[in-house]
Amino acid sequence: MRLMEDQLKVLIVDDDEVDRLTISRALKKSGISMERVEVTTAAEAIAALSTSTFDSVFLDYSLPDQDGLGLIQSLRGAGIKVPLIVLTGQGDEQIAVECMKAGANDYLSKSKIGSDRLASILKNAVRVYRAELKANLAYQQLQASNELLSQQNEELKKAKAKN
Repeated sequence: MRLMEDQLKVLIVDDDEVDRLTISRALKKSGISMERVEVTTAAEAIAALSTSTFDSVFLDYSLPDQDGLGLIQSLRGAGIKVPLIVLTGQGDEQIAVECMKAGANDYLSKSKIGSDRLASILKNAVRVYRAELKANLAYQQLQASNELLSQQNEELKKAKAKN
């Protein structure tokens, strides 16, 4: 994962060309250095995320081959971990709750898209994701250290028992 000052790689998943353009322009206007990759279907999103690393994904809820909730579940089920920001034209609170429970990091109605808003959501999603990665790594290191200490303790007990 790159530092926030470095260029971010963002995937935009939306079947509507005008919406992709709006999102892309708002992100460009935000001033954050980023490479944007655009796809139009859930299948293309899964392929892109399976072959390349992204710092974040802006995901339209209504895709032609699968809804956003199904895609989130597919990605999380496949072990693909990346910050997911769901965008929808509906603005339905129940959809937002379902997407967040399934593993989305944030949710925004397309009517509220603006450069400042998208930049804020993107920065927050990446920051939280990176903090979670660091915490997970620290936990794994702690487990490994604990396991090593347990092994050393057993060896000491065996050595002590022989004496």
